[in-house]
Amino acid sequence: MDHFGQIGANVSRLNNINQLIQRKQPDIGTTADTHAFRNELKALRDEGTELVRSTAALLKQPYDRVQKVKHDKLTAQFKEVTTQFEKVAKVSLTKEMEATSSGASDNAGGSRVGYASQPSQQQQQQQQLKPASVDDEIIRERNEEMKKIEMEMATLVEISNDLKGIVLEQTDDLATVTANTTSSVAQTDAGHKELVKANKYAWAYRKKALILAILILGVIGAVIAIAVTQSDKNKK
Repeated sequence: MDHFGQIGANVSRLNNINQLIQRKQPDIGTTADTHAFRNELKALRDEGTELVRSTAALLKQPYDRVQKVKHDKLTAQFKEVTTQFEKVAKVSLTKEMEATSSGASDNAGGSRVGYASQPSQQQQQQQQLKPASVDDEIIRERNEEMKKIEMEMATLVEISNDLKGIVLEQTDDLATVTANTTSSVAQTDAGHKELVKANKYAWAYRKKALILAILILGVIGAVIAIAVTQSDKNKK
């Protein structure tokens, strides 16, 4: 598979990841929001991030001018799915952050990370018996979770900047092609004018040469006529 084929495959997979993240977003902050669920979401975002970076690198590789149309088409598709990935990833991260910062945690082993529910009387009694170290551990886990989310958000910002760089490079390439085309047209026009001028000079030269040849022939004819006339007189 050439690098254009790989770009197409990456764009298709990234689009699939966007759909998977969108389907999972409504479950954030519900009973389904477990550590395993969060890990699945993070794995999808990590894969998407890696796809964006690797595809961006592929798009920066040199290509033949005849492949420019294909390159521009894939770049446009990549920009579209990457923009969508940024959007769904940020929404999921924001919802995770809100669910985590709400102080919700599962009271039975801490398997849920984002579901807030009213504890039962027995759970309330158990919570009252918990040592302070357990609460400290819960707070520590929440802080770590928040840091991970913030790091992912920072990565998305970096991806956004990289994407802008690719778009700018493409714009610069287009401007260069336009400038080269304009220059070529100008050079062609100037060349045409020079050719017309050269043709005019050549025709003027040929015209002068023809006139000069006629004059020379006329002089030679006159000389011959005079010579013949003089020769006839001498014979008489």
